[in-house]
Amino acid sequence: MVLMEGFYEHEIKSKKQQKRTGETMKKILTTVALVMVSVILLASLWSFLVFPVKASDRIITGNDGTVQEVKLWVSNGQYVMEPSVFKQGVKVRMTADVARMPGCSKSVTIPSFGISKYVSEGNNVIEFIPTKTGTFRIACSMNMYRGTFTVSEGDAAAPQQPVIQGDIPAGAGCGGGSGGCGCGGAR
Repeated sequence: MVLMEGFYEHEIKSKKQQKRTGETMKKILTTVALVMVSVILLASLWSFLVFPVKASDRIITGNDGTVQEVKLWVSNGQYVMEPSVFKQGVKVRMTADVARMPGCSKSVTIPSFGISKYVSEGNNVIEFIPTKTGTFRIACSMNMYRGTFTVSEGDAAAPQQPVIQGDIPAGAGCGGGSGGCGCGGAR
């Protein structure tokens, strides 16, 4: 009888150890899985930072056709677009970095394509299809901030001598007769 009690105690202890071992294995497997996921996420972030997407790689194909992805911001009082050469007949999706666009530069106009849009956080995308070739103006509604972009046929290179198209109102601009927009910029 004493021998049987000892056997049962040993069996109970053995089951408790198995249960602890199983719990330990679950913890180890969970930790290993978390470490693997963390390594994969860090490797993805590292590759994004070390190997950024080049402007020439920004043409993507989606279900609705090809789209040219363009970034827009202001630097030294001028609109900057990356890339600044677009293909004729291919939709342009211009995403404005409003954090880098002061004052009236957020009121973007592209007269040659009938574009007039005020961009803000959450509403910072301008889309259009360039139907003409040449070099075109982009400006704020007061003509204080300006820039140009080129539209070329297919894979053709940009014209050597750009002909700038698009009328911007004469006299428009900060400080130009109307007292300015109040953004503190100069023409």
